[in-house]
Amino acid sequence: MSNSDDNHGFLSGLFLGGLLGAGLIVFMGTKEGKKIAEQLKDKGEDLANELEGKIQEVQEKALEIKEEATDQTLEKLDNALAKLEDAQARAQETTETIRRKFFTRQGKKLT
Repeated sequence: MSNSDDNHGFLSGLFLGGLLGAGLIVFMGTKEGKKIAEQLKDKGEDLANELEGKIQEVQEKALEIKEEATDQTLEKLDNALAKLEDAQARAQETTETIRRKFFTRQGKKLT
């Protein structure tokens, strides 16, 4: 980096710092600046309260969705288990029918 670049960066920083300092003096040192600061503070508090309310709404909605999804999942799981139990019962009946037809000789069970 050259000496000219260093001077340019320093002068830019000095100018920016001066502007910020002047802004703070006007903002904090005058009645109008204090009034604006109070308005900004009030607006910030209002926004924070509004945001807190929105966050609460989102959390409540998320909880509702979670509960609904849980209920639907449990219902589907219960239906699936009922179908599985029914299929097991039919398989048991089919197995017994096959044993009676194919694993008996003259009415007696084969061992």
